[in-house]
Amino acid sequence: VEGEGMGAYECQHALAVALVGDGRPRALSIVKSPLGLFDTKICLATPRSFAIFDGFDIEVRGEELKSARYELRGDGFEITHELEGGEIAVRIRAAKGCFVISFELRGELDPRKRITLLRLRRCSKRAVRIYAGPGNVIVDPQRPFVLQTDGHRLSTRFVAFDFEMGPTLLQAVDIPPDCLEVDPERRIYSLRAQLNASFHLIPTDRGAFYAAKAYREFLNPKPAPAIGKLAGRFVFDLWGGYRYSEVAEELEKAFKYGLTDALVVYHNWQRWGYDYRLPDILPPNPRFGSVEDFKRLIDTCRKYGVLFAPHDNYIDFYPDATDFSYDHICFAEDGKPVKAWFNRSRGAQSYRFRPDRILPFIRRNMELMKRFAPTAYFVDVFSSIVPFDYFDREGRFHPRTETVRKWCEAFDFIREELGGAPQISESGHDWLVGYLEGAQANHLRVDKPPEGGYSWAVWAVECVDAERIPWFDVVYHHVFILHGAGYEPRYAAGLDPEKHGIYSDDYISTEVLTGHPPMVSKPFGGDVVRKYWLLGDFARAVAAVPIESVEFYEDDIHRQIVRYSNGAVVYVNRGDRIWEVEGRKLPKYGFYARCGEVEAMIAQAEEGVRLDLAVSPGSLFVNVRPEEGGGEVDLGFLRTDGGFRIEAAEEGLKLVPLPGRGPFSATLRLGRLPIPAPRRIEGVFEIDAEGRRLRGIAFELRGNELSFRTSPQAFGYIIGGR
Repeated sequence: VEGEGMGAYECQHALAVALVGDGRPRALSIVKSPLGLFDTKICLATPRSFAIFDGFDIEVRGEELKSARYELRGDGFEITHELEGGEIAVRIRAAKGCFVISFELRGELDPRKRITLLRLRRCSKRAVRIYAGPGNVIVDPQRPFVLQTDGHRLSTRFVAFDFEMGPTLLQAVDIPPDCLEVDPERRIYSLRAQLNASFHLIPTDRGAFYAAKAYREFLNPKPAPAIGKLAGRFVFDLWGGYRYSEVAEELEKAFKYGLTDALVVYHNWQRWGYDYRLPDILPPNPRFGSVEDFKRLIDTCRKYGVLFAPHDNYIDFYPDATDFSYDHICFAEDGKPVKAWFNRSRGAQSYRFRPDRILPFIRRNMELMKRFAPTAYFVDVFSSIVPFDYFDREGRFHPRTETVRKWCEAFDFIREELGGAPQISESGHDWLVGYLEGAQANHLRVDKPPEGGYSWAVWAVECVDAERIPWFDVVYHHVFILHGAGYEPRYAAGLDPEKHGIYSDDYISTEVLTGHPPMVSKPFGGDVVRKYWLLGDFARAVAAVPIESVEFYEDDIHRQIVRYSNGAVVYVNRGDRIWEVEGRKLPKYGFYARCGEVEAMIAQAEEGVRLDLAVSPGSLFVNVRPEEGGGEVDLGFLRTDGGFRIEAAEEGLKLVPLPGRGPFSATLRLGRLPIPAPRRIEGVFEIDAEGRRLRGIAFELRGNELSFRTSPQAFGYIIGGR
């Protein structure tokens, strides 16, 4: 192939498709065989390397593959596999830098007969790194493993393999697969698909993240309509069992600390309690307050410009709910109804809601919900569970592609009924992108299963090494908003929540690595405010911005550099050794993020002392965190042993300590601060949460160096004129 383009070629014993993109040729060739793809060699080649697969495993229920015939067609070719009463046509072509292998079952076949297995067979090489899901890289797996398709594990339709001596191969499918299968001894590295699926293959010598970006260009994903309302917002993810009025009061405290570029997702409020008697959700549960209390909670958020999303569910149908019928329930092929969530506290078994029967119940609930006018909406499970095939009560088969379509229709309907409210779900697989604006991420680690109730919340893969990576976000960061890094019990999964929970440096470094808006699990507190002040401005700076590249610094998977198309760059150290970046020392779980004038970091200030620092036009956040005891840290433009935010205000500088932080000293070198400082200092005044001055306090001014000590009773301070 000359220049940029593609072509198809045939000789006596083989067929080939070649393409050139970015000036780099790639080729896919197939040896002709009497049984077609079932018994052949498929070679994927780049100028430097190649990998050969022993064809595809292909199964059609109750049918045997017979002979195959080959036909060259334009820029590709077709292989037709004969069956009793039908055929499987396989179209192989190149499109937009990607090789596409499409399978289609044709003929007068029993409706229950369908393609039940598509999987690449043995590879000629061993994969030394595997990339998948929300984001993990697995180094040199030692035993076979399977990643099931769902929002926690195989959340992406695409995976990649770095083969020994090259190439890297990205592999994807266009219908929700069953799983990813890896068997190092047998050299099986394949997605496992069903139905009339297409496999997308991108071989490259430039690495997995380059291949993922190339796949993004091939896929060209589009955002859901209300993504602009959701992107970049800090997330209060509240499960509680709180009284509505108490939550409103606590949230208002947070809002007065400036935490208003935000979204509240409120989970436990439904009429009969959490996940019971669904889909009967209204009126709100009187155990937590009145209907008016619930409405005031939503109105409090609206007052401050904060989105409010109540939790809903259309996956679990309980037999004691209004209008329950097995006509609305999914059945298995053996004729038994499919069980869904078992509510242990109630001893109540729910059944899986038929996706094609949910809309009338949604319509009923939305009519009732309009009274409360939520500004966003959370529907549980849909982006966490694999889109499934099912049978109805009459025994008719419904494919997983129909499930996807019906769920997408549901999100479109709710959004329209609620006046353009962004739609949110759980975990976030990529099969609803374009119809769902975002999801609460669940970014699990690779590890041995811990003891206890969350043993399932790890990828139980035996390997030489592994690390979290922004795999999902390389393709979807600009079109789908994942929040946080996971519900705390799932993210920590048996580890100490203090060190690995939602407020830990571990968790925060994963949020920064992936570019996700930060998430918290309570309405107010010092650790809540700390996350917003540290990460809020940078999260806004990279909101819905495409990721340009991801790099393992010096090929170390625990040191990663992420660059965005707007020039933002992030350095994250998840390794044990200090990493020096642009004069900053990044300890384990430290990071440095920069986008224009916006910066944020967790760095080592000195031995045994960590520093949170965020700078943006007009504001500065500093938080000194010694491992033991206290001690001041000198940053050049200030010296302190405390934690606080300073912003430029009309009357001078406004300094607000982190809530719950004890008294501390602060020395500000006014001429060196990275934000505008007043030319004349006439006093330091305590203020309340409304900004009203209460009294002047003692301070010391030497030249441009101002020092004072805070009081635990004061909300904040104004530094400047009288």
